[in-house]
Amino acid sequence: MTTRSKVSLPLDELTDRQIHLHLIDLFESQVTTLKSLEHKMADLTQSVADLETAVDAINVRFADALVGLQAALDTATTALADMTVDDEAQKAALAQALADAQAAADAVSGQVTELNAIGAAPEVPVEPTV
Repeated sequence: MTTRSKVSLPLDELTDRQIHLHLIDLFESQVTTLKSLEHKMADLTQSVADLETAVDAINVRFADALVGLQAALDTATTALADMTVDDEAQKAALAQALADAQAAADAVSGQVTELNAIGAAPEVPVEPTV
């Protein structure tokens, strides 16, 4: 195989063979670029599929934990309502603890809802909530 050297010449001074060789070089360069792009797109597609799987797994894990947490909070709230606590400060502290737990459960629920939205349409960009 011979190596071709590159020399700048005005286009009208090139022979047909030189023009064809130049066009072949351009074509080969484009083919190489397209093959590289295909490989990168395949990698990106696999990464997106892996991310979707991870989001689904997190969603399932959070959803299960959230159901248990919500049931426990409901039970605790009912028990607090049924309690006859003489100390109003203690009752207020318990009520505040339950409110804080409910706020945490609501925050987790919001995250699960956001994950569900992402999983439902992964091709649509989602702005993160702060």
